[in-house]
Parts: sequence; C-alpha cells; structure tokens
Amino acid sequence: MSGGWPGIPQLSGDLPLRILRLQSDVAVTAIEELESKLIDYESRAPADPLEYAALLERIENITEEAQWIKNQIIKITDGGGSSSGR
Repeated sequence: MSGGWPGIPQLSGDLPLRILRLQSDVAVTAIEELESKLIDYESRAPADPLEYAALLERIENITEEAQWIKNQIIKITDGGGSSSGR
C-alpha cells in the first residue's frame, strides 16, 4: 500500500472532480426548482407586482449563471477544453 492510512482504501483520483460535478448538478437543480416555485406562486404572492417581477428576473439570471458555472466545471473536470466567454 502506498501512502494513506492503513486499513482505509485508496479512492479514485478523479473522485473529488466527480463530487464537484455532482455538487454543481445539485446546485443548478435547486435553483431551477426555486425559480419554478416562484413562478407558480406569483399569482398568490402578497407582494408588489413590480417587486415580484424584479425577483423573478433576478432568479432567472441566477439560474443562468449557475448553469454557466456548471458548464465550466464540466469543461474543467473533463480535462480542459478551450476557455470561452459566456
């Protein structure tokens, strides 16, 4: 056995990268679910319509940003790729 603690199996070297990808998947899914619930709740929300519209616009932007981040993580964990803009 090379390195590590005795009795503890060595994990695959790509496990941290796979976990990072899974975490980005979870984050995007959670934000998408929040966005969907906010859209569904819009007619019942006790809020000013303009404020709620601003909230929906912000969550849409956040969803897009989270998806972009997830895509960048996929590129990084796939071993590179070209660096490109949004």
